[in-house]
Amino acid sequence: MSNRFLDRPIRAIDKDSGVGADLAALLPPDLPKPFHSGHVAAGLGVPRRIAQRIVYCLREMKITKAVGKQGNARLYELPAPRRKRSR
Repeated sequence: MSNRFLDRPIRAIDKDSGVGADLAALLPPDLPKPFHSGHVAAGLGVPRRIAQRIVYCLREMKITKAVGKQGNARLYELPAPRRKRSR
């Protein structure tokens, strides 16, 4: 049995390629610091379970960083953007 999504090659994401910044730009601009998936859900107008998946993927891709907990909710922050060095 074949899954059409799993049969496709997966392209690695280079941390310096700028893809992380592009994905972070999809988050709501008015997120508090730190934020949890409930903030993302409210800002994007999606159910919290979808926002939890979004934040999980961003965390695994090292775009967001887990910084603590508020009750049962994990708190996240976006790391400061890295500046490119001039040569």
